[in-house]
Amino acid sequence: MNGTALQSFSNISASEVRNTVVWFSHIGIFKEVIAQGFDTMARGSSRNATARSARSAARRFRAVDGLAVFIIGESLRADALMVERRGPWSEALAKRLKLGLGIRFSDACAGGNATYTSVPRLLTAVDPTDGVGAAQNPTILAVAKAAGAKTAYIMNHESWVVPESGHDFIEKTSSMEHPAFDDEVVVALEGFLQRSGIGPKAAVLHLYGQHFNYQDRYPPQHFPPEPLDLDIERLEALRYGRAAEYGVKILLDAAEVLDKQTEPAFLIFTSDHGENLMLDHTGKRYHAGPISGLNDTMVPALALWNKPFAETGRQRVLAELISPSGITHRDLANAWLHLLSGAPDPLAPGNQPITWGSLEAGSGNTALNCRMLKP
Repeated sequence: MNGTALQSFSNISASEVRNTVVWFSHIGIFKEVIAQGFDTMARGSSRNATARSARSAARRFRAVDGLAVFIIGESLRADALMVERRGPWSEALAKRLKLGLGIRFSDACAGGNATYTSVPRLLTAVDPTDGVGAAQNPTILAVAKAAGAKTAYIMNHESWVVPESGHDFIEKTSSMEHPAFDDEVVVALEGFLQRSGIGPKAAVLHLYGQHFNYQDRYPPQHFPPEPLDLDIERLEALRYGRAAEYGVKILLDAAEVLDKQTEPAFLIFTSDHGENLMLDHTGKRYHAGPISGLNDTMVPALALWNKPFAETGRQRVLAELISPSGITHRDLANAWLHLLSGAPDPLAPGNQPITWGSLEAGSGNTALNCRMLKP
């Protein structure tokens, strides 16, 4: 370990790191620095060898008072967000939307069908073809910090996909060795808010979501015993559905945090990518396969807000994200920044959603029109 690596580790841990799983925040971030160093040695200098810093972001606007949360799910396909009669949380979320405290957008085309492809593009709001920008640009959370917001970066995913230093609050609630349920991120978010006082606040929450193994993503006591007569396909679908239903509970828990705020508060949610199930009968399973498809690339997207936010009228611009031409991860990231800025201007989503992937095994990744994707 050289001095540069130690300095990088020290910088990433600033200014506050609170650990639910003792030391795993430090270890997880440090492992990312080492991994990126090896990656740069192998690939060349187009990818940065150290984690990016929020301090490098330029001020684009001044953040308005309130709370802005961006939630990234994991492996949630577009048709799995809310399923009628699947469980009480889907029903509760549908009711909240009907009450005017949220909106479901058109399904979004992810930046790729794998976490390490899609999440850097999502968090930097770059075009899917801009791999260099995805690897080096400051995140939308860094843009929020430059705009004057206090920021929290809370991770329950197994690894720090996009490590970034310089935020006011950093917490790693899970690791590959010690996974935690996603309710931990909501607890961490509340801890951040208790320490942050008044003024603009912004947080990015990265969930473990519906990542396989599905039965490990939800507390079993929330569901009845598994039927004993299910074949392997239906058992997998049951467990995935339960993981997705528990994911809806996490969104509702986050919405409760919004409702407790006296200032305007909102969240935008999407998943990093989708998932292939055996019940699809496509020959594909899970995600990150060599052929991009609808099930592993198209993801749900929605926004939720509290009553003070509804009174501002800022949610009206979000109607542009219900689009017959489709939307993308980039549209969602830009919409989040737009709401944080308080700008009255209309949103301008792109009219040709693209992803970064391949339609044929072995052909290499390229820009794909999302309308060309097949299951």
